[in-house]
Amino acid sequence: MRFARIVLLDFEEHDLAPEDWRALGELADEVQRCRSSDPELRARLARADCLLVQLGVAVTPELVAAAPALRYVGVFGTSTGRIDVGERRIAVRNVPGFSTEAVAEFAIGIVLEHLRELGSARERAARGDFSDPVWPGRELRGRRLGIVGLGRIGRRVAEIAARGFGADVRYWSRRAACDDGIPRLELDELLATCEIFCVHLALTPETRGLLDARRIARIADGALLVHLAPPELLDVAGLIEQLRIGRLHFVTDHADEMDRRDVETLSRLETCTLYPPIGYGTREARVARRARFLAELRSFLASAR
Repeated sequence: MRFARIVLLDFEEHDLAPEDWRALGELADEVQRCRSSDPELRARLARADCLLVQLGVAVTPELVAAAPALRYVGVFGTSTGRIDVGERRIAVRNVPGFSTEAVAEFAIGIVLEHLRELGSARERAARGDFSDPVWPGRELRGRRLGIVGLGRIGRRVAEIAARGFGADVRYWSRRAACDDGIPRLELDELLATCEIFCVHLALTPETRGLLDARRIARIADGALLVHLAPPELLDVAGLIEQLRIGRLHFVTDHADEMDRRDVETLSRLETCTLYPPIGYGTREARVARRARFLAELRSFLASAR
């Protein structure tokens, strides 16, 4: 069993290894790569039965309607929150678990950077200032850390923080998800009582706007909010209001998915740190993502025989 036409949306040549591109060619009669802005996109989709999209690309019902033969949508990442196939019976697949270790380690790295003020220390050293800091850093051990979303990544962050550093970890998840002694709190209580928050929730209809202005205002004064999740979970205007008055510090590597005007505002605030999307960008994660992405395609074709 093969696909008639695979359309890859917003992929670059370097996203896949040469052997991966050859493998795709063996899975379809025709493989086409184009941009979301391509005026010929809908014409390309007319005969497509497989659509592969980069992480963050939206697949709307209107786009799906342009592909009457479509039977498979594959996301080159973990999130399917921007995929809406409507009532069509179309398989939607992602690449679960490929970046668990990468993102979890990145989250802990952000926390340590913040507690020890590593960035400002590098800046002082670059200026030739090797004096002791005016304000000493803080340790993660014993500090209350709240995890919002205890899936694969959230659970790994909890494990590293609690077992590796001795942090006092609490969590909230839509469902009770932890059986290893970490207390589950209601979300409002978690926000009001923790000093550090790591958000690792997928985008779903239930989580969209979960951290609204009211909840952001409940976050404890002086807290660190590490948001390694889609920005649609946040009320960005409410967040900016709290950052402007210095109540908390916000860190994300999802700025590429935010409104450009919001990013410009956030980038001017000392209480905000923006990273490019590097959380999942380790060598190990990239290899795993490519392998599992192709494995999902092969599995679907094998089951369709």
